[in-house]
Amino acid sequence: MLVSVIVVSRNSKNTIRRCLDSILEQTYQDIEVVVVDSSDDGTGRIIEEYKRKSEFPFVVIYQEPKGVGAARNAGIETAKGEVLLYVDADCYIPPDYVDKAVKPFTESDATLTVFTDMEVSSAASSSFGNLVSLCEKIMSNISHILTTHLVRKKLYDLIGKYDENLKSGEDAELLNRLLNAHDNLEQKGYRFAAVHEVTYYEIKQDTSFKDYYKKCVWYGKPLANSRYFFSDLKSNIIKLFAITYLSIFPFSILLMLLTGFEFSYYVIVLIPFIMLFVYIIYKSIINKNFCVLVLFLPFFIIYKSIGLLIGFLLALSEGVCAKD
Repeated sequence: MLVSVIVVSRNSKNTIRRCLDSILEQTYQDIEVVVVDSSDDGTGRIIEEYKRKSEFPFVVIYQEPKGVGAARNAGIETAKGEVLLYVDADCYIPPDYVDKAVKPFTESDATLTVFTDMEVSSAASSSFGNLVSLCEKIMSNISHILTTHLVRKKLYDLIGKYDENLKSGEDAELLNRLLNAHDNLEQKGYRFAAVHEVTYYEIKQDTSFKDYYKKCVWYGKPLANSRYFFSDLKSNIIKLFAITYLSIFPFSILLMLLTGFEFSYYVIVLIPFIMLFVYIIYKSIINKNFCVLVLFLPFFIIYKSIGLLIGFLLALSEGVCAKD
């Protein structure tokens, strides 16, 4: 069974070698590599170097930056394999990964997706970078039961490909589509499998205060996209309410200090923030991640929420302007 390993790369010169090394070292022999690159930092030269030395078929697609969804769709359309494996440029896999992870597909034609164990680590050297990694580790709410690392190509005939109108959040929107179709697909006899004998590794890179703010603005924009928003309506309403509350929280406190609102107003405004603080400490303890940095997470989440809200409002205004 041919497995097409799809790598999406965008200015990944610091991580792409480890990613491609891990792919070329696979013990499973029936593999093709498809790299979709939109870099302008020299990553392309590294990819070409690996293409020349690869013993596996190795295809490189160069395209203008259009978002991860468009890049993955280009990879899907080019891939010849019946099964697709996504290894992002900041990720890597052990040598026996494909050998073990592909088994559910070879055992049953009804298997549509396979999830494997996943480990996220940090390569951050700055306190802020470590704070970002800690937040993502503690506050992660990913639904692993249907998070997909390997996909039978047929899945996209059943639920559609990535939404190229979404420049970010395309994976969450596709996952929500899969979750919504899950019961119906199971009734038709399709299977969703998990393999725990191997682990998929992701390494979070260091980032600056300014760069992470830009990333938050980018990730806030899908909330203004109706297809994304309604794909998981309840969760997105809660998310939008939460980031709005957290964004205006500092201004609410400042306003109350300046105007001398009654104590009851303080209680109403402060209780949700205190609950967030307690929840973060609880999560860090049960996940064995408690450290001094945890105490700064509520304030970091306020900063993150401001970026997300600004991204949402910018996308909303751009959409209104486009209609006008």
